[in-house]
Amino acid sequence: IFNNMIGNTILRGKPQSTSTNKDYVGGCCKESYEIENNFISERTEVIVNGDLLVVKTIEDLRNLPQEYIDGLVKGDYKGVQTLGYYSEGDTPSPIIYYLSNTTDSDNGGSVIKVGTIKVEHDFQGLFDIRYFGAILDNSFDNSDIIQNILFAHHRGKLIFPIGVTAIYKTIYIPNGSQIIFQGQGRNSGNGAPFGVADGLSMITWLGEDTNYTTA
Repeated sequence: IFNNMIGNTILRGKPQSTSTNKDYVGGCCKESYEIENNFISERTEVIVNGDLLVVKTIEDLRNLPQEYIDGLVKGDYKGVQTLGYYSEGDTPSPIIYYLSNTTDSDNGGSVIKVGTIKVEHDFQGLFDIRYFGAILDNSFDNSDIIQNILFAHHRGKLIFPIGVTAIYKTIYIPNGSQIIFQGQGRNSGNGAPFGVADGLSMITWLGEDTNYTTA
């Protein structure tokens, strides 16, 4: 077990037909769709707030109805605001995604594929892992999430918030990366961000030019 004092991160070996109803809330149009037996369908709830679309989660963003995708492409809306990742309020603050021509793949955070288009948010080099889907508990494996960030972004700060971030797999830092692992725990900045219990590092550098530091 590795105790990451920068954010209390733990790295360890892995255990094995419709009708439309419209409600107007604060000047915004909220749409829900009902099937004939009166059960609410799985259609994403979208709030139109001026020239912004607002959805609750990243899943809602990925499932944005086609008419709103078309509206983004035509310029009717300038972007889509998400209120959380898995549920409203589980990220530090809402963020806005904008239509993008990037060739980068969906990485679960800064680039999201929505139907046939992609939308993108510029984190300006500060990558709080919660915006990419990290969950701070002892059981959720954040390995792929952390790896996706490192493969997609080679420069900047990877921010580990207060809590426990479990990582079960080896993390690879690509060649040429300039990455700072920054924690928000009470012991951050003590010069020993990773306490190695079993003598085996699970952080691997790919190439001599990679620069990994902690803060």
